Amino acid sequence: MYEIFVELLQKNNVTAYQVCKATGIAPATISDWKNNKSTPKNDKLKKIADYFGVSLDYLTTGKQVDRARVTDEDVKLALFGGDGDVTDAMWEEAMFAIELIKKRHEKRSN
Repeated sequence: MYEIFVELLQKNNVTAYQVCKATGIAPATISDWKNNKSTPKNDKLKKIADYFGVSLDYLTTGKQVDRARVTDEDVKLALFGGDGDVTDAMWEEAMFAIELIKKRHEKRSN
């Protein structure tokens, strides 16, 4: 995980300190991960993944989802848990939220 974290730092031209400051994760915690003194907990991994706009899977394994193979049904399952029918209003609201997230991450990379 730490190697992928370093790659993301370089790719996004930020320092570990900047990530710590933005996420509230202590620099000592990052240092412990680097030196294999501790293993990252899911809540901290999620903060880092969110900061960089990557999935937890990517952060921990380096594997990305092939977006070309993701269907609307995959998205519905991920967003709504596959329970019951998804109304048009629910779908539109989810797509609106996704667009906001994409715009936020576009601003970060500019």
